[in-house]
Amino acid sequence: MKNRLPCALAALLLACPSQAAETPAAAMAPSGLDERLLLPDVALTDRHGGTQGLVSRYEDAGLVLYGFIYTNCTESCGLTISVMGLVDMDLQMAGAPDLRLVSVSVDPWRDTPAVLDDVAEMVQASPGWDWVVATPQATPLLLSAFGLEPGPPEKHGALYVLGDLRRGMFWRLPGDAQPHELIAMARRYGAAHPP
Repeated sequence: MKNRLPCALAALLLACPSQAAETPAAAMAPSGLDERLLLPDVALTDRHGGTQGLVSRYEDAGLVLYGFIYTNCTESCGLTISVMGLVDMDLQMAGAPDLRLVSVSVDPWRDTPAVLDDVAEMVQASPGWDWVVATPQATPLLLSAFGLEPGPPEKHGALYVLGDLRRGMFWRLPGDAQPHELIAMARRYGAAHPP
């Protein structure tokens, strides 16, 4: 099965670009400049059931790529998960940039840690790819902090946020960003900000 996963992810990625292009966030261009976001230390529960605040969990993680998903999605989330999966595979190669991946659920009512764990297992997520969800009460605050409209999961647009909590630098990237573009941005950031 491990040999089939890259092909399945790539097939899904190639099959879905038109869906991603139709989402509102896909029309957003990368800002090009760093953006300041005031992210709250909202408690996030990971796929293993561990709970920790967003800031306390990732403030020392360096560069983090956040992707926003919900597991019952039939459109852009599949593309987001596929792109993150391909980035995750690239990060396992020698010389890969230092980048942490985080899939943030926008559907805390259905995306329990067990459900997130099932999806993470299905796509063979590495230990460097977190799957997290906030409570239903905290999710609107979390999404607003990232600049997303809180509301029904079906209304969310495809979007990535690349950022470093310690440095306070963030970039919004459209939902149709390709894996090689995300890796290239991580490399440029790493070259400009060595550890």
